[in-house]
Amino acid sequence: MVFDGDRLTIVPGVGSPMEARLVVRAGFDAIYISGYAASGMMHGRPDIGLIGLESVTELLRRVALVTDIPIVVDADTGYGDVSSVLHAVRTLEAAGASAIQLEDQKWPKRCGHLEGKSLEDRDIAARKIAAAVSARKHDRTKIIARTDALAPAGLDEALLRVSAFEAAGADLTFVDAPPDLDTMRTIGSHGERPRVANMSESGKTPILPSDELRALGFSLALYPTSLVRAFSHVGRHILNTLARDETTLGVADQIDSLADFNALVGMDEFLDYDAEISAANPTVHEPAKG
Repeated sequence: MVFDGDRLTIVPGVGSPMEARLVVRAGFDAIYISGYAASGMMHGRPDIGLIGLESVTELLRRVALVTDIPIVVDADTGYGDVSSVLHAVRTLEAAGASAIQLEDQKWPKRCGHLEGKSLEDRDIAARKIAAAVSARKHDRTKIIARTDALAPAGLDEALLRVSAFEAAGADLTFVDAPPDLDTMRTIGSHGERPRVANMSESGKTPILPSDELRALGFSLALYPTSLVRAFSHVGRHILNTLARDETTLGVADQIDSLADFNALVGMDEFLDYDAEISAANPTVHEPAKG
């Protein structure tokens, strides 16, 4: 992934291959496999450390099969110590990750916009970032170092961790859940590496237009759960209407046509492939017996 410094790269989050197809069709430059979106879509559960490397890797493989743009993967804490981080980075890179995000919470982690987070010691967190950097096979695979220190330990500690992560070789840094513009401005001006902003609607951080985020010093904006929460909102409305009216006639304009949905999931690709193979390999009829 390339960050040119002149514009903000906006990356929507997904928890399923179908959402990834929507991101591609909308013309975005990258996809983010969000821990919260993945936990919600795969298991119907919150982001409190319930999914591990195996689940994330399988989701990554499925997303990579239906997309051709870079994929950023939320790898939580790396699922253990430095040896676990090495294994996680090599596994995710081999499965198709273009960037891997690691954070400094203790396991089990929590969503960055929830209370009750606990942190690894700064030196341990920095060693895990160093392990991630050394574990990757290719420099083009970016390591995103996230700190959740802001709420439990304060801004000064969060900035110290950013500096430690940069010294450990992180390609991008990410201070999660700044509560106001002044804090975002301070974060956006700290350090030498590109910085990540987390735009989680109704979360702790103000949602800002892209030009304001760029002016504050951010190079990448994640929208981690916009799609999955939109699905939840619209799906709840459709189902409540169906339960009340015993028909979807009143909300039919909010549901994709079968043709549109078939186009989204690539039905034509399979029909065309079947026709091509059938034309190239006509059925050979055995001679009649008797």
